Amino acid sequence: MMIRKRSVGGVTSVNSHLFGKATVQRLSPLVTLAIACFFLPFSQGLKERFEAYRRAYNQHDSKAVLSLLAPDYEFKVANSTYKVAKKDISGLLEWDFAMNALSAYSDVEVKGNTISATLTEQNDFYKSIGISERKYRFTFIYSEAGLIKQAILEKALSDAASFDEALKPALDWARKERPQELSEIYPDGKFIYNTQMAKRWLTLLRDWREAARIKQ
Repeated sequence: MMIRKRSVGGVTSVNSHLFGKATVQRLSPLVTLAIACFFLPFSQGLKERFEAYRRAYNQHDSKAVLSLLAPDYEFKVANSTYKVAKKDISGLLEWDFAMNALSAYSDVEVKGNTISATLTEQNDFYKSIGISERKYRFTFIYSEAGLIKQAILEKALSDAASFDEALKPALDWARKERPQELSEIYPDGKFIYNTQMAKRWLTLLRDWREAARIKQ
């Protein structure tokens, strides 16, 4: 998830004696998850729900991701006015999935209805500009229904300057060779998050890399 301030397998430990093995095997992963969480302490059930969210994201399953978000869900950036409501989150998901984003979480802490974790993200955009990964600290606040009510990007653990420095050669090339296209996909130095823009960025970065290779 490439946010910058200047721009905007299912659970397997279900009690089959209560439900019957054949019935459990036919349940959807989300229904199975709900059943499993019914038998767990709240903190442990929260971890299961969080794992379901992480798994759905890495499988690029927008429907499953959205089903794990509360109706009044908001994505926020700490110490900023930036926020995105659930109804508007699809563009960010489209961008991430088109960029082949994969995330891993570490240093997970559970306290009440809150999970905090360090997110390590890899995607094709980062790879295209020579960055292997970026890290962020997130807090997820859950509703009483066990859905994510808020996702708060607390801070970037990777240097923003290093991202800007890595992107700069591509921007310099595009300003000279593809000024019109750059103005469309990066208006006023801002990213536009959707599938189409993600694909256009990847194409532009591919062409930039090829031009740089030929020049060498």
